Amino acid sequence: MAINFLGFYLIKTSPDFLDIYEHAESEEVIQEFKTKENIYSIFFGFLFILDCWLIVFIPYLIIREVFKIKILKSSKK
Repeated sequence: MAINFLGFYLIKTSPDFLDIYEHAESEEVIQEFKTKENIYSIFFGFLFILDCWLIVFIPYLIIREVFKIKILKSSKK
């Protein structure tokens, strides 16, 4: 959850890169913001993959425990 809150905070505070590109005067500034944009993109991609993985993994753990309990109960009979 902490990573998600950090991600949402970064989304809120991230600069509008398209607007910056329009008003930038030097190539060095544009290159610096492109690097920052890539870092933001990588972080958000990682966050999305992590969320998708957790959405699949947590139900897997729950289902596995439910079936383990049912198998244990049926084997005791």
